Amino acid sequence: MKSSRHLGSALLFLLLVALTACWLLRSVDLPSVLTALHQTKKGYILAAAGMMVLFTAGEALKMRFAFDMLGQKISYWKCISFSLVGFYFNAVTPSASGGQPAQLYYMKKDGIQISHSTLALLILALVHLLVMVTYSLLMFLACRSFIMQHLGAMTPLFLFGVIFNLAIFFFILFVIFSPGAAQRCAMAVLRFLQRLRLVKNGRKVQEKLRQQIKEYQDSALLLKKRPFGFCSVSVITVLQSTASFLVPYFIYKGFSLSGFSILEMIAVQAVLNISVSSLPLPGAVGASENGFLLLFRTFFGAQLIFPAMLLCRGINFYALLVFSGIGSLFFYYYLHWHKQAANS
Repeated sequence: MKSSRHLGSALLFLLLVALTACWLLRSVDLPSVLTALHQTKKGYILAAAGMMVLFTAGEALKMRFAFDMLGQKISYWKCISFSLVGFYFNAVTPSASGGQPAQLYYMKKDGIQISHSTLALLILALVHLLVMVTYSLLMFLACRSFIMQHLGAMTPLFLFGVIFNLAIFFFILFVIFSPGAAQRCAMAVLRFLQRLRLVKNGRKVQEKLRQQIKEYQDSALLLKKRPFGFCSVSVITVLQSTASFLVPYFIYKGFSLSGFSILEMIAVQAVLNISVSSLPLPGAVGASENGFLLLFRTFFGAQLIFPAMLLCRGINFYALLVFSGIGSLFFYYYLHWHKQAANS
């Protein structure tokens, strides 16, 4: 991995966190926030944290199924380690671009063939994209009138997120089912960008495009040959997403609130998720916090919305970020020690 690049991403992430904190705390009554946090029902808060434990466990289980489809057995605990690596580097890099390269690096150090690890991660990415778009749209349709009343300033961001993710999804389908046409289109766009001098080293980029198209074809062929594996990964992804989307609901109950259904809260969280997922911000920092304050104000009210946001983001992002960072560091030194022991 390029340490300087990841250091820059980490510094950008910390800067965004600091700016977001300064912006959000500018007009907050901290004693009232601390009092509200102290009065929460701790059992529900623990249940919210438990949802993220299930989220992490589901991510590892999906990875194990993906490798099983390739005929390679990876222990569940190593899959958990690889999942933590992916979450950490996705969180601290723009557009979640660092997760897969970091996972490939760790898997290579662990002796996993690059061809297997690349294909397994691509399968997970394809299924995740399919489930995320479908889930969010179904939740939106199920609570359409309620969501439209409260989207407000988030409407353009939601539409952009849906269009962006659908465009990626249909492009991948185009690549899978019409690889020849997709390659010709990609090369035509590349030549156009070269004329504008926006792309250098065209031959290297062409080779990468051809390799990427081949990988999509290979993953699609594998999914067709292993329908049970595809269904298993899809079901786990749905359950995993639901666990993550339930975090605001348990926080809602933790504040002894009632009046809104669990479906409405899941739907709003799904909408928030797809709205910020396409933004080129590390961990969607800033956008997620402000989006929560806008969309969930109806549920929590003006007095509790800020402590609710702190708990929600603290549980479903920052706590997992710290845990995954520690886990990634531990796993790195474990692999380093294991390699030295093997060499000696």
